[in-house]
Amino acid sequence: MELTKNNVTENVTVNVTENKLKSREQNIIKLTKENNTISVELAEKLFVTPRTIIRDIEKLKQLGILKRIGPAKGGHWEISINP
Repeated sequence: MELTKNNVTENVTVNVTENKLKSREQNIIKLTKENNTISVELAEKLFVTPRTIIRDIEKLKQLGILKRIGPAKGGHWEISINP
């Protein structure tokens, strides 16, 4: 893989982001990358309450990592590694 400014910056950002996020928050990002329409199922997959997922998603949105595109029903999540 050729090193460019973009992929080096992205790798550094990913490492810093992963170091300051809880394991559950990292799992939310991982599951969202696999399925960008996932929402309610996150609580079931991570064995926590829906309220916990809502709180974690709000934190990830405030950090600029997750962004909702479109409506709650029919929309999808976009991951931006620019916290």
